[in-house]
Amino acid sequence: MAGVPLAATTYYYADKGAILLAASDQLLDRVTKDVTGRPGLAARPLANRIILALAAKPALFCAWAELMLYSARGSEGYRIGTQWYSALDQMVAGSILECPEIDRPHLALSVVDIVVGVLFATVSQDPGAKATEQVLNERADPRTLWKPADISVKAARNARRTTRKSTETRCRILNGAIELLYEDGPGAVTYRAVAERSGVARGTPFYQYNTASELLSEAQRHLFQESKARYRNAVQPSQKPAESTDQLIERTASIFWREATQHKGSSISSYSLWIESAREPALRPMIWNAIEDQLLAWRKVLSTLAGNIRPIDPLLAQGLFVGKLIRVLSTGSREPDRSVAELAFRRDLSAIIQGTFWI
Repeated sequence: MAGVPLAATTYYYADKGAILLAASDQLLDRVTKDVTGRPGLAARPLANRIILALAAKPALFCAWAELMLYSARGSEGYRIGTQWYSALDQMVAGSILECPEIDRPHLALSVVDIVVGVLFATVSQDPGAKATEQVLNERADPRTLWKPADISVKAARNARRTTRKSTETRCRILNGAIELLYEDGPGAVTYRAVAERSGVARGTPFYQYNTASELLSEAQRHLFQESKARYRNAVQPSQKPAESTDQLIERTASIFWREATQHKGSSISSYSLWIESAREPALRPMIWNAIEDQLLAWRKVLSTLAGNIRPIDPLLAQGLFVGKLIRVLSTGSREPDRSVAELAFRRDLSAIIQGTFWI
C-alpha cells in the first residue's frame, strides 16, 4: 500500500504497535484540522459539523475506528485510545459554548461519545450526506432513510444437506473466524487462517461459505444474537420492561459494563465488522439488521417513558451507548469508569426522555 519493501518498515519501526502509534499521531493532526471550526459553537452544530465532516470521509473515520479497536485489544497498553480521547475531549471542550444544564467537561464528553456512536452507524451504512443531514436535523427517521436498498440477508449454502457433523463443522469455522476478528480484525479472516484456527481442512471454509463476506456476515449475526441472549438473561422473566427512568439507567449501565468487561472480545469483534462494512457493502444488510433492532428497542422504551419522542432520539440513545463502549474499550475498562458511565447515562438519557437533551 505504501509502496515500500517490508524490510523498510522493520528498519524504521520496531513493531506493528510503533507503526500504528506513528500513524495515530499523523491522523490526530489531520482530524483536528478537518473537524474543528471556529470556537464558540453550540454543542449541536459542533456535533453535526463533525459527524457530517467525517461521514463524508469514511476512510478517515475507519482509520480512526480501527486504531481504537486496536487499542481496545490492549496490545499497547491502551496508549493510543487514551491519547486520542484526551485530545478529542479537550478539542471539543475548547470549541463549545457553555450550556446552563451541564458543565463544559461533561458536555464535551457527551458530544464526543454521541459523535463516535452515531458515526459507527452512519459510516457502516454510507447513506450519503443528504440523508445523514436530514436525520441530524430531525427531518427523517434513520430506520427509513438509512435502510439499505437490498436488505435481504442470504444464508450460506442453505441448499446443502445439513447434518450433525456439518453443523458442528460450521460452528468450529464460525468460532475460529470470531477469534481471528477479536485478535486482529476482519482482515485476518481468510479461508486459510480460519481453516488453521478451527482445525479443519483448508477447503472446508470455502465449501461452507461462498465468500469471506458471507462468513463475516454470519459472524455478525451470531455475535448480535449472543448479545440479545445476554440481555434476555440479564432481565429475568418476572421483570417487566423498564417502568421508570431510574430502572432504564440502572439496566443500561449494567448491560454496558458487562459488554465492556466480561464480553469485551465479542464487542470488539462485532464493532470491527461495522467498520468493515464501510468497505464491504455485502456486509451492510446484516449490520443494518443489528442497528435497526437496537433502534426499535430504544424507540419502544423511550416512547414508554417519554410519550412523544423525536425520530432522532433512539439513534442518540444507541449512539450514546456505542460511543461510551468504544471509549471504555479503547482506553481500558477500570472500575471507576463504571460509576462515571452510569452518571453519564443518568444525565443524558434523562435529558433525552425529558426533551432537554443538547441535540
